[in-house]
Amino acid sequence: MLLTRLNPSQLPEQVETSLKLAEEPLADTARYDSLSTREVFHHV
Repeated sequence: MLLTRLNPSQLPEQVETSLKLAEEPLADTARYDSLSTREVFHHV
């Protein structure tokens, strides 16, 4: 058992930057699904 998991983790410090994203990243879940060669069934 790891007792360190019971302690809240510290957030990293914020870094000031002048960089801006030209395009927001999009989640492409179909790409990840295509990486799997077999079908997986999830039971509810």
